[in-house]
Amino acid sequence: MTARPHHCHYRAAVVALTQGPRLDDFTLEAVQPPPALYIGAMASIRTSQGRLDRLRRLGKIDRQRLVRIHARVVDSKTPAYIALAVLADVNRVSNISKAVL
Repeated sequence: MTARPHHCHYRAAVVALTQGPRLDDFTLEAVQPPPALYIGAMASIRTSQGRLDRLRRLGKIDRQRLVRIHARVVDSKTPAYIALAVLADVNRVSNISKAVL
């Protein structure tokens, strides 16, 4: 199964929030340059490292995009807390990019 490429606006945020790390891989593969402002996936530290290793090994995502993937580690399982944590991180990255411009 291969992800269909999708071109994102430079201010877009793409976040994969499934419970299957391999399903998240398809979402992350589909984000094509020009890169979105925020590319993220929620997972444990171990799962995040496994995902990056797997994507690097398969050559699905180039190194430049791999280093831009934000891996949120959230201790809570409640949807409201997860949503708030992800939005806070998107906002943090957005503020950093505005400061650089």
